[in-house]
Amino acid sequence: MYFLEYNVRHGEGALQETLFFSSFHLHPRDCAIPGWTRDVWVARIDDCHAVLAEQTAKGYLFRTVKCEMQTTSVLKRGVMDRLKLDNYQ
Repeated sequence: MYFLEYNVRHGEGALQETLFFSSFHLHPRDCAIPGWTRDVWVARIDDCHAVLAEQTAKGYLFRTVKCEMQTTSVLKRGVMDRLKLDNYQ
């Protein structure tokens, strides 16, 4: 019984890690979702929705968000605009 209880308690974290690394490949800026750090990743679920995974102290917090995929030229323009800033953030 102890073995089963141990696996249930520790299995959720491993399951979340596996789900995260196998499914979440997009950055929030790829879906035009502003205000997120580099530790947040996105997985598309249909043409206009995605699941956002945010790392927390106890694993990951998943939430459904709207996703408007950005073209490569829009993303490159955003990178160029950030490079032109004086503060380099």
